[in-house]
Amino acid sequence: MNDLKSFAGEASALVNRAVQYTGEKLGRAEHTDLDAHIKELLQRADNAKAQTEQLLKSTAAVLHPDPTDRAEGFVLNKLEKIGLEKKNQKPSNLAHLGGTMLEAGAVFDLISSSYGNSLLKVGQTEQKLGDCEKTFILTATTEYMQPLKVFLDTDMKTITKGKRDLEAKRLDLDAAKNKLKKAQSKKGNSNEMIAKVESEVKNAQSEFDKQAETTKQLLEGVSLFYENQTKSLKKFVDMQANYYASCHQYMQDLQHQLDSL
Repeated sequence: MNDLKSFAGEASALVNRAVQYTGEKLGRAEHTDLDAHIKELLQRADNAKAQTEQLLKSTAAVLHPDPTDRAEGFVLNKLEKIGLEKKNQKPSNLAHLGGTMLEAGAVFDLISSSYGNSLLKVGQTEQKLGDCEKTFILTATTEYMQPLKVFLDTDMKTITKGKRDLEAKRLDLDAAKNKLKKAQSKKGNSNEMIAKVESEVKNAQSEFDKQAETTKQLLEGVSLFYENQTKSLKKFVDMQANYYASCHQYMQDLQHQLDSL
């Protein structure tokens, strides 16, 4: 019986919200404006979500340029698997080039020791570059991209739910206010009936205020994401700098080796 009453109450609330929402869209019902601070926080959260989605997409395009990988969800949907069982990952183009050069070098070394030896040395370096690239991609994906995705999948989903709940409470409040307004304007309604509706407004106002405070706290928590992601961004820059420095050193060493042949 209690479950039935609860279901009936929820159904009634949904109907009242729908009526209130329709009335507002048609300009026939008044609505409560949100606090200016909450409005600003909501706009900031929307901007954070949109920009983070673009950052994640653009970073994925750089770290995983193969559109097939991205289409298969290799980056966006399976980040937790990146870095595990490296042996199952396909070789990079640099590693593949290095392997091809090593094979060719072994063959040409029988014909021309100079050309064959050069191919062997370049092939070894290309494979080193490939390993360096793989390490950078794996690290950057987990250390920089993963926090972006966690923000979208957890924090923003919680905030989105909070926004929906706040809007529902706001509709409940305004529906109650409009109900009270009609009750007060209609002749023949008893003081007892009006007092009952006033109590509904009071309860709705209390629920709205509670949800507004909860939503505000969620929205203010976005600033913590900015702080954490600033640290992640610095890590990304450090990783990128180390990657290019290592590649540069490998190429300088290779140049010296080739000059000495």
